[in-house]
Amino acid sequence: MKKINKKGHKFIVFLILISLLLIFVTCENQGGETSEKQEPSGPSQPSEPSQPSEPSKPSEPSEPSQPSIPPEPIPNNSYRVIYNKNAVDATGTMAYSDFSINDYNNLNYLSINNFVRNNYCFIGWAKTSENTTAEYTDGQRFTENLTTAGNTITLYAVWYEGYTVEVTAGSTLAEKFTWITNNAESYTSYIIEINSDYNLGSINLSYGAKKYVTIHLKGIGSVNNIEAIFNIQNGVTLILDGNLTFSSMSNNLINILGGNLILMNGTKITKSRGIYVNNGTITMNGGEISNNTATNGCGVYVREGTFTMNSGKIYNNTAANQGGGVFLTSNARFIMNGGEIYSNTGSGGGLYMNGGTFTMNGGEIYSNTGSGVSMNGGIFTMNGGEIYSNTGRGVYMDGGTFTMNGGKIYSNTGSSDGGGVYGGTFTMNGGKISGNTSNGSGGGVYVYGTFIMKNGEISSNNARSGGGGVCIKRNGAFNKTGGTITGSNSSNSNIVKDIFGNIIINTGHAVYVDGGSTFEKRKETTAGPGDNLSFVYNYDNSKYTWTGAWDY
Repeated sequence: MKKINKKGHKFIVFLILISLLLIFVTCENQGGETSEKQEPSGPSQPSEPSQPSEPSKPSEPSEPSQPSIPPEPIPNNSYRVIYNKNAVDATGTMAYSDFSINDYNNLNYLSINNFVRNNYCFIGWAKTSENTTAEYTDGQRFTENLTTAGNTITLYAVWYEGYTVEVTAGSTLAEKFTWITNNAESYTSYIIEINSDYNLGSINLSYGAKKYVTIHLKGIGSVNNIEAIFNIQNGVTLILDGNLTFSSMSNNLINILGGNLILMNGTKITKSRGIYVNNGTITMNGGEISNNTATNGCGVYVREGTFTMNSGKIYNNTAANQGGGVFLTSNARFIMNGGEIYSNTGSGGGLYMNGGTFTMNGGEIYSNTGSGVSMNGGIFTMNGGEIYSNTGRGVYMDGGTFTMNGGKIYSNTGSSDGGGVYGGTFTMNGGKISGNTSNGSGGGVYVYGTFIMKNGEISSNNARSGGGGVCIKRNGAFNKTGGTITGSNSSNSNIVKDIFGNIIINTGHAVYVDGGSTFEKRKETTAGPGDNLSFVYNYDNSKYTWTGAWDY
């Protein structure tokens, strides 16, 4: 082995030191001054597939809020009743009721319950949430002596725990009804599901002293056609739900004789004399009543009882006389919160009132022949909804009283006097009457009795003779203290035109009082909210009295 001298040894050490220094400097330059150098990563390992997350638990449907008091004020001399379902597991909503503090006309009837609670029976209303005894039954007259207008009172639903039974006995629908007849118990709901057509004849739903018996008939699969006549007696509720089409060519399909009927989506009542109510209730939450024929009221005929329409359709029904869609007598009540009544024919194609009460909170009555609503008596209160495109006028009164608090009456036509409203006693507290056409006088309103206008709008109506907006017959009375009736100086003027579309002057484009050949009063320009107008005929001395902003 060759021996290294001291000089060589020193040189080798020097080289080693230089090499170490170069390596150190190189590492420092590559690392940078602010961060350490990351080791180059190799190919990333495929991450484990994440476990599929559990389907999130669907949130429970929020409870429908109780109808809150709307911004519209409570009508004068009235109070408001709010309905509370009184159970967190109950569903459904109900509109409030406005009642007069002086119920001179016996109109303060509670609405029919529309709340639902599984395995419970609704037995009535109480004034406190803790009460287990009903103080008022469904639809009963409300007799609380509330003497202060503008107040509200809440009624709470009273529930009784019952049972639900799915009927599996019997191979045919008739056999299932027979099983219920033999086994019915109070406070029990029986569910029958069908997926076939049946011809049943007449079915009498009566269970003696048993009460709160509910039969829920559900159509599943494709449309199930049932030819039958149902008689619903006291203490029984029949619910028709799903793909069910009922017909009976020569009779009323359903006779409500003290019991209750509820129509749901999918149900059709057709090719019969419709539904007859005598001391009972019908609630329409959906479904259709169509293509029925009868002498009177071939959609729904209410002799005594209550009809509540929340949704659904009544159409293409034809009455030989009155009430193509709905017919009311003196002991009947009809509450319309929604739904549609259209393309029906008869005197009062949409609705004929031979008395009774009709409250319209919503919904539509349109395209009927023989007027939208025809009155031979009774009381009609319109709080909302629309009446439009009817022939024979929107509202025709040959008796009774009509109060309009809201809603719209438009695009109706009258073959003679009155396009929107025709008749005797009319009070307008709000709403709008527009775009109606009369082939005589009074394009918007024609009154031979008393017309009181406190608010609302009458505009864009057309007449062939006096009163594009309003015409008052000479023995009538008119008192306007608010609202607007447009005239010739407004872009949406009421107007009087001849058959060729030529404007006829001096005919009261806004308001015309027809005094025959001896007298007339006219308002040609717009009568705004501050323009009061009054006219009255005094029968004692056969003289006319008028005040206000008349033009002539």
